[in-house]
Amino acid sequence: IGRRDRAFLDQAAALGLGVTLVFASRNPLHDGGETPHTEAGRRAFAAFVAAVMDQAGDDVRAIEIGNEANGAFVTGPAAADRPGMYAALLAEVARAVRARHPETRILGGAAHSVPIGWFRELGEAGTLGNLDVVAIHPYRDTPEGIDREIVRLREVLAEFGPEKPIQATEIGIETDDPQAAADYLVKMATLLAASGVAEASWYALRDEAHYRGMGLFDRRG
Repeated sequence: IGRRDRAFLDQAAALGLGVTLVFASRNPLHDGGETPHTEAGRRAFAAFVAAVMDQAGDDVRAIEIGNEANGAFVTGPAAADRPGMYAALLAEVARAVRARHPETRILGGAAHSVPIGWFRELGEAGTLGNLDVVAIHPYRDTPEGIDREIVRLREVLAEFGPEKPIQATEIGIETDDPQAAADYLVKMATLLAASGVAEASWYALRDEAHYRGMGLFDRRG
């Protein structure tokens, strides 16, 4: 862990914030810099995650594997079989992390929207047994209807084992109207809470150059 990341973890710990680290990057030293798709690439990815957790200690309470793995963030050969490649990667990470950090919660699924077909494919691949929390990014133009989608998601998940908590690790909307964003946040958070979603996190805290108006704060704070 670099000095900047260590400072972030220390500050979060001092504020009593629980940290979830997302591991979704690619490495130019493995699998040609593409999404891990070979056994060696998956082992290297898992070893990196476990090594970070060795250094992070108790400051990190959970990890999320992948970022919207059902969509455009998957590159190279893995894109030809997103659920199969993701299932294999998650299994490798789970083995590596649980051997050394059994208390760490593993968030998986890493899905944009609430894709029922994606989670059914992951269930058929045995992936759900390798995660502790189902992670979704339910981006949508309007919050209305998300409760019905969560009900359907729970029905599919129940086909493959005991109930697991669902966490919306990203919610948000890009808009030029700050009041519209505020209204959206209240509606979405209310519907998710009423649907039994364990936690929800808004993206992003501060406006970013490539996603204008998604932040809860502007660039001046």
